[in-house]
Amino acid sequence: MSGELSEQYTVESVFPSFRECSPNDIWGKWKVPKDTVLDLGFQVRWKIVFASLKLNLKGYKKESPDDTPDLTLFYSEKLGIEYIRFQKYLSVVNISPSKSQNSLRCKN
Repeated sequence: MSGELSEQYTVESVFPSFRECSPNDIWGKWKVPKDTVLDLGFQVRWKIVFASLKLNLKGYKKESPDDTPDLTLFYSEKLGIEYIRFQKYLSVVNISPSKSQNSLRCKN
């Protein structure tokens, strides 16, 4: 699902649950009502220098794919937030369930 919010950013992805503990859910099985948003992504459409945000990235995992050296991912499992930097600019922000919400995962 994609839709425009403003001239500055676009909703890149919204992944709702299909039903409680559904095997069809993209982000795993969750004990949440149907249509609960499990992942939300925003693509930034204007140039923000990533360093200018002065984000506290302590505890974030940092990854750079071998095939895309200009791309860097910063992910906090604890917070459920991922920042994607392309070159020196913020490119994408993804929000997904945090570690504290693991109790809502289905057992199987």
